[in-house]
Amino acid sequence: MNDTLRFGAFVPQGFMLELTDVPDVDQWPLLMDRARLIEQLGYDSLWVSDHLHNAPWIDHGREPGTPRTSAPVFECWSLLAALSQHTERVRLGQLTTANTFRAPALLAKIAATVDVMSGGRLEVGLGAGWFEREHTGYGIPFPSVGDRIRTLGESVEVMRRLWTEHEVTFEGRYIQIDRGRCRPKPAQTHLPILIGGSGKTTLGVVAAHADKWNYLGQPEGYAEPAARLRERCDAIGRDFESVTKTWFDTGVIVRSSEAEARAAIEAQRVAKHIPADRSWLWGTPDHVASVLGELVALGVTEFVPQFVDAPSTESLELFASEVIPALRAHS
Repeated sequence: MNDTLRFGAFVPQGFMLELTDVPDVDQWPLLMDRARLIEQLGYDSLWVSDHLHNAPWIDHGREPGTPRTSAPVFECWSLLAALSQHTERVRLGQLTTANTFRAPALLAKIAATVDVMSGGRLEVGLGAGWFEREHTGYGIPFPSVGDRIRTLGESVEVMRRLWTEHEVTFEGRYIQIDRGRCRPKPAQTHLPILIGGSGKTTLGVVAAHADKWNYLGQPEGYAEPAARLRERCDAIGRDFESVTKTWFDTGVIVRSSEAEARAAIEAQRVAKHIPADRSWLWGTPDHVASVLGELVALGVTEFVPQFVDAPSTESLELFASEVIPALRAHS
């Protein structure tokens, strides 16, 4: 049995329209219950996304002149802080925090607070930010992709220092802070940082600063960005194997039969206008385990599927009872 593999699951917070048909009064209880269920089912971690609007592809089939979808979406870090009080064991992460949404020193303070509240169970997931409409909708600047990624590198430096030093002054190209302080310090001596993205510049930030690198996509696309990350690690003298490789994707469906899985994913695609490249992993437990087994063979050790049939628990439960044991037994 492979005990090094780790598995997480998402709490349905609304980005993928999971809460559209849930009455307002029932939404927060559902999120609490789902966090507890993820823990009870034996998952190693629970995850939330950092979004302010619903997924953009949900409006791809919108009739001209009709308003954009505006369904409930719970804010990432306040939600995570609350869920830390309704769980005891699971790690708590974000895939991924948009670095553009919060000043890095403030994010360092928020993360340290949640880590203390959770008893040292936090994972800090970071990304450069990509959904422009969220930024314009909340009055948040949306720089060029290059500037967003370079800012991400400076942000990680600032956060690491604030978590370990008494007082920090930082004069970067994008970030300046004067005598910043972060108390309480995180409960963990070393707060794990996960960075998502496969671009050349992003992978340079991963090599320099991250504990984990998250890959989004299918097994056949993994080799190229992994090779680029290895090159980046070699260039600075870091052991490529010291970076934990993780995987995440949206639109995952697990059912007892292929016919049931096909019907379920087709229904979700129609209802939410989800493109095929965001809902490609569906099928029986054996099929899903086989696909993820390809990633295990490539070096991925942590998996966080986002089950698109939420708030149903069918995929969540089948993955826990059949996919996870199969992967651990045969990897």
